[in-house]
Amino acid sequence: MPLFYLNDHSVDGALRLKGREYPDLNAALAEANRKARSLLARRLRERSSDLRGRLDVEDERGRTVARIELAELAHQIS
Repeated sequence: MPLFYLNDHSVDGALRLKGREYPDLNAALAEANRKARSLLARRLRERSSDLRGRLDVEDERGRTVARIELAELAHQIS
C-alpha cells in the first residue's frame, strides 16, 4: 500500500503528521478531509474566526498530491 503524509499548515505552524499507508489516494483524501473538519470544529469551539491554513497530502517522495484549504472547506460546509 502507498504511504501518504498529512501536513497541517495552519496558523499555529506547520506540522507533519506521521506517514500512514492507505489503499489509495482517495482513502488518504478521506482521512485528510476528516482531519480538516476536526481542525475547523476546534477553531469554532475556540470562537476563532481565523480560517487560514491548509492540510496537504504528500506522497512518500514528499510531493504534494492534494490540498485542502480550510477556508474553502468552511465555505463548502456552511
